Amino acid sequence: MEDEIPTSRDQLHSANKRLKGSARSPSPELPEFDPRQMDQIALPVGMASLAATELQDGNLSHETMDHIPTVDTMLGSGDVERIAKTLQAHLGDLATGEWTWLVELQELGCSWSEMAGFLLEKRIQSPWIYFEPWVTVRKTPHVAFHVKGCVHKDLETPHDTIVRSATESSTTPVHTKSLRRTVASLCGMAGVVPNVPDKQKWNGAVEFADVSEARLGYRLDDEPLSIILARVQNAIAGLCTALAVIQETHGCCDRFSVLCRDSVRPQVELLSVHFEDIVTLHDALQIADSRDLQSLQDCAEVSRVAMRSFYMPKAASLTTEQGALHFCALTAQFLCLGLVLYSYAHCGPLDIFFLERELSKVELLGLGRRADNQIYIVARTERLTCLDAMLNSPVIVFSLSSIEGLTADRLDVLASVSDVVDTWGPATITKSSQSDQVASVDIRGGTLYALGSEKGHWASHESLNHDWWVANWDRRNKLLVEAFLQTNVACAPSEAMCLQALQGNWLPLGTGKAYWRQQERELGLQAGQHVIVTANVMWGKVPGSSLKSRLLDDLKYKREYLAFLDSPCGLRVSFCSGLAKRVRMRDLLADLMPIYVERQLLESRSDHHWKMMSDDYQVMDKLMNDSLADCASMFRNMNRSHPDCFTTFWKFAFEIILALKPTGLHADGKCFTVALIPNDPSEVMRGVSFPAERSNFWTRTLQDTQSCATFAYFTLDCLQLGGHGCRNTKEWRRKVLLLETEVRPQVSESSWLAASSAWTPEDGIYHTFGDRDAETKATLRVRVVRSPSHADPQLVVQKSSLSPSDWKRFIERWKHGEHLQEKISQTDLAHRAFITSTNNTAFNSL
Repeated sequence: MEDEIPTSRDQLHSANKRLKGSARSPSPELPEFDPRQMDQIALPVGMASLAATELQDGNLSHETMDHIPTVDTMLGSGDVERIAKTLQAHLGDLATGEWTWLVELQELGCSWSEMAGFLLEKRIQSPWIYFEPWVTVRKTPHVAFHVKGCVHKDLETPHDTIVRSATESSTTPVHTKSLRRTVASLCGMAGVVPNVPDKQKWNGAVEFADVSEARLGYRLDDEPLSIILARVQNAIAGLCTALAVIQETHGCCDRFSVLCRDSVRPQVELLSVHFEDIVTLHDALQIADSRDLQSLQDCAEVSRVAMRSFYMPKAASLTTEQGALHFCALTAQFLCLGLVLYSYAHCGPLDIFFLERELSKVELLGLGRRADNQIYIVARTERLTCLDAMLNSPVIVFSLSSIEGLTADRLDVLASVSDVVDTWGPATITKSSQSDQVASVDIRGGTLYALGSEKGHWASHESLNHDWWVANWDRRNKLLVEAFLQTNVACAPSEAMCLQALQGNWLPLGTGKAYWRQQERELGLQAGQHVIVTANVMWGKVPGSSLKSRLLDDLKYKREYLAFLDSPCGLRVSFCSGLAKRVRMRDLLADLMPIYVERQLLESRSDHHWKMMSDDYQVMDKLMNDSLADCASMFRNMNRSHPDCFTTFWKFAFEIILALKPTGLHADGKCFTVALIPNDPSEVMRGVSFPAERSNFWTRTLQDTQSCATFAYFTLDCLQLGGHGCRNTKEWRRKVLLLETEVRPQVSESSWLAASSAWTPEDGIYHTFGDRDAETKATLRVRVVRSPSHADPQLVVQKSSLSPSDWKRFIERWKHGEHLQEKISQTDLAHRAFITSTNNTAFNSL
């Protein structure tokens, strides 16, 4: 079992408050620093032990004042109090060159002792970021468990499993931590969990062969096999707890997937790991004896089953206690890392919260020593063929050491329907009238379909060609999903020939068929012949899966209508004043739907539906009503009495939102786009882009993440602040000066209970800003500025000068509970604020 860290989060919270308060309490002497204790120095998870080191003003020696050291020599002392005194005396001299960001730590509210602790921790512990575990009770997962509506029940309809309805308890730990982080905290780096500073107490050893490469094993020096067995037991126990936590939150059923390559062919297989096999291994390990070869061989045999034929060791390798235990250790490492990768949908490189750096390669060495007769496993980033376009990311694939040297530009994927949906879903599955046949899988903006009985292909909706769609396939069979197009190097037409052939057959770049109409065609073909099944996936695991994508999927799959309507994800931008305001999606639809409908040449039936919506149901008025209940009642009545009218409304809504999908901050963070939909139907809809710099720099806070989405559009209304802001006929200079929105602290483990009470931003305080758990590398901070003329504060946006690795450490370890983000739902307790840019002084003059 891992040793528990004694410092509690309540102690940490209290210590941080004391450190940020008065700096005039007496300072007890700290013990002399022993360089031999560099790995054991117990810089706490917070700064509880530094609470007593806060300095008295003016308590600096003449020796410190007369000598200006470098940062390296300052840290060489290893003395927190001495470093703190030096920082206080010479911060201006030290914060130069690569250390200019030291000033930012002070601005973000760090005391001198906290700054000293941060620098010393970085020097000693990097690249690790130690953490205090928040799940400390061991659990065991159910071996026959299915979430209601899961892909396994819909496709496999087994008769020998028990269906349980998992209930989410109010004490479930993932309320305050993302599920992905919770899994990583329990499984660590292939079973090695950095939750105490003393590395001798870890579950193994990790070496970093390169900035992005690591190798690990469970044996340190010549330790007895009993210690190695205990580490294997501990790793599997942590894995079982992680599986149970995922089940408690509806994250998965009774299996997870891994991507493995076990042959010279350029393909990988998506394999299922069943919880039953892991629990059996756990039980076998608990009664194993490191001195009993038979018991270790039994564990190795159970391990082989859990690996699901990924590889079969030579019998000779299991004839000794060390050989059998090596195989068990390798299995534990594979399974622990496999679950962490599953939580990322196998997308790479691996970015775990307790490491400063990303990893593109991890070598699993079992006991930790390479030997000629010992097999080991390598996990490394690879590119897939057609599924690469679906994921927009490389994936991390396991392979044996025996084929490590084999390379391929792209790899095909052999997978079943259920594993594809479970790993990368949600999805809509079209089943043939024959119960064992699948016609297509609509997933992540495209369609997976069969090219025959054994091969398949994924194509985006925009590029989908129905002529390729030639067959159904048996749901029980795996498809080899491949890029079936190949280059004929013997054919090389000239560009002039291509241009000549295209005369009269081209359209402006960026245009295409209406997506909804293509979907209608598909649904029409399916009616009466197929059954459409929506496979629910409660845990969207693909990193970068944004709130914007989820909202579009909700509309597309006709689900969560009311949550969509009340989402505060619209952005209304005044073309006149350059001021912007967050609005609900139903406010956006009320603004744009009448304009959009007038631009269409509606067929008589749709035109009749629109008039009925406007006259009989007063849809626009209901959308703008403060009461969501009234709006919901109206839609329920419409769906019950005039279902065709209901369908037409959501068809229009989807087309509008899809048209606004490109708006907001670009993926590279350099530009921001706002849609202009003219009332004149002869004018095309436009996307107006401008750089996210200078006065527009604040728009970088609107990066699409798991908790932030932006559908931006211009309004001709002159939005003003206090009667000011109108530019009328003045030339528009592509400036959007500020955003009116509502912000709140992002919930963390130390602020969960406090989130139920009101929060008020304080003048002059700096906060980090954005989605703390997002995969984005944005490092933004805001300074609260209060003015006597405004009841609500201004949040001035700045880019952090900390490096990505230092920023990650700072966010993870040092400033929990002071991270701001926009509110996600209407029920959030948030404070109205105006977000603006660092060089924008217009707010005070408005």
